[in-house]
Amino acid sequence: MSSSEEKTNTFAYTSFCDEIHDSVSCEGPKREGNFKVYRRRWYILFVFSICSALNGMKWNTWGPIQGTSQVVFGWSDTTITLMVAWGPIVYIISFLPISWLMDTKGLRASILLLGLCNFFGTAFQAIPLVDLQIQTWLAHTGMFLSSIGGPVAMALGPLISAIWFPPDQRTTSTAIASLSSYAGAGMAFIIGPLLVPDVGNHSTSIGKSIDYISIRKNMTNSQLNFLKEKIMFLMYIELGAAVLILLLIVVYFPKKPPLPPCLTAASERLDFKDGFKHLMFNKQFLLLLFINGMTLGIYSGWTSILDLTLSQFGLGEKTAGWLGFGSSVSGILAAIILSRLADHLSGHMKAIQFVLLAGATISYGLFTFICAGIIPYNKAILFLTCILAGFFTNGTIPLFFEMAVETAYPVAEGITSGFVTVAANLLQLVFYIFPMLPNFGLKWINWCIFITYALSVPLLALWRERYYRSEVDDQDKQAPVTIN
Repeated sequence: MSSSEEKTNTFAYTSFCDEIHDSVSCEGPKREGNFKVYRRRWYILFVFSICSALNGMKWNTWGPIQGTSQVVFGWSDTTITLMVAWGPIVYIISFLPISWLMDTKGLRASILLLGLCNFFGTAFQAIPLVDLQIQTWLAHTGMFLSSIGGPVAMALGPLISAIWFPPDQRTTSTAIASLSSYAGAGMAFIIGPLLVPDVGNHSTSIGKSIDYISIRKNMTNSQLNFLKEKIMFLMYIELGAAVLILLLIVVYFPKKPPLPPCLTAASERLDFKDGFKHLMFNKQFLLLLFINGMTLGIYSGWTSILDLTLSQFGLGEKTAGWLGFGSSVSGILAAIILSRLADHLSGHMKAIQFVLLAGATISYGLFTFICAGIIPYNKAILFLTCILAGFFTNGTIPLFFEMAVETAYPVAEGITSGFVTVAANLLQLVFYIFPMLPNFGLKWINWCIFITYALSVPLLALWRERYYRSEVDDQDKQAPVTIN
C-alpha cells in the first residue's frame, strides 16, 4: 500500500468515525506488512468451542438429573433452581471486568480464565463426601466458579472471528463459537439422563413437586450409594474433559496470529472506557440489545424447564431430554448454514433475521396453542414445533452478535459481545424467579415466549441496517494469502 493510499484510508476511517459515531475520537487503520489468513484458525476455533461447550454443559448439569439429585443429596426444588441460576447471577456481576479482560489482555488470557474456571468448577463437584451438607456447598461452589467463565464462553466468539478470520468467514466462525455453549447445554440433556437413572417423573405444575424425601426414605443405603456413584461418575467425566481442554490451551493458544487477516483486524478500537460510553448512547445498538435480550433470555428460561412443560402430557425426563437435544442440534445446524449464507450475502443479515424470528413466532404459537388446548393435542406436531422453535431461535444468535458488532464499531468486540449476552442473562434470571413463587403454573411461560417473539419482529423493523466494520474492510481489496 502506498503512502498516499494509506493516508486516504486513514482519512476515510476518521471521517467515518466522526460522522457516523457522533465525533468519536479514533486512530486510523494501522497496517504492518501483508494480511494473511492462517489455517490454524480452525484449530483455535475448535479449542475454544469445546471449552465453551463444556462450560455450557456444566451450567446445565443438574437440570436434566434434578429428580435423582434431590433423592441422593436431599435437595429441594429451590436448590436445583439456584444451581441453574448461578449462571446468570455470576454473569451479571462479572461481565464488565471480564469484557475488559477480553479487550485489553486478549484471547490467550481470556481462554485460560475459561479453562481454569471449568477445571476448578468441575473439580469441586467431583469430590465425593459422606456429609451431604458439605457436598451441597461444594456443588454450589463448583457452579459459581464455572459461571465466572460464562462471559468468556458466550462472548469471546466475535473477538476470535475478528482477530483470526477474514470478513467472508466472520459470521460463520461467530456462529460456531457463539453456539458452542448452547451445544454443550444441549449435550447435557442426553449425557445426564443416560448416565444417571431417573427415580421418577416430575410434577405437572411449578412449585408442586413429588415427594422426593419419601422416595429417599424408602430406598436402601445400597440403592442411594448406587445412584450417587452414577452422579459422581458424571462429575468425573466432566473433570477429565476440563483437564484435557486446559492442557490444550496451555500448550498452544496464542494471543493473536502473526499477521492480521484483514484491515479491521489491524485497526485500533476505542479504549474500554470510551467504548462503554459510546455503547450507552448508540440507539441502534441498544435496540438490538433489547431484542436479543428479551428473545434469548426468555428462550433460555423456557428450555430449562421444558421437562416440566411436557410432563403435563405424560412425557418423562428422557423424552424431554431428547427433545431439548434435538432442538439444540437443529438450531446449531441452522445457525451455521444461515451464517455461511450471510457471509456470502453481505449486507442482508436483517432479512435473514426477519425470517428466523417470524418462523420462531409461528412455532411457539402452535406449541402454546397445543399446551393451552386451543389446538387438539398431537404428539408429532408438539415435537415438530419444539424442534423448529430451536431451529429458528438458535439461528438468530450469531446474527445478533455480528449485527451488534457491526453497529457498534469501532467499539471493541469484547465489550460489545459482553453487553449482548448479559442482556439475555438478565432476562433469564428474572425468568427463574417465577418458578419459585406459588400458584403461577405453566401456562404463562408458553404465552410469554410466544408474545415475546411476536413483538420482536416489528421491533427489528426499526433497526437501521448499516455495517460499519465491513465498510472499513471494503477499503482494502488485497486478497489474503493462506499459509500454514
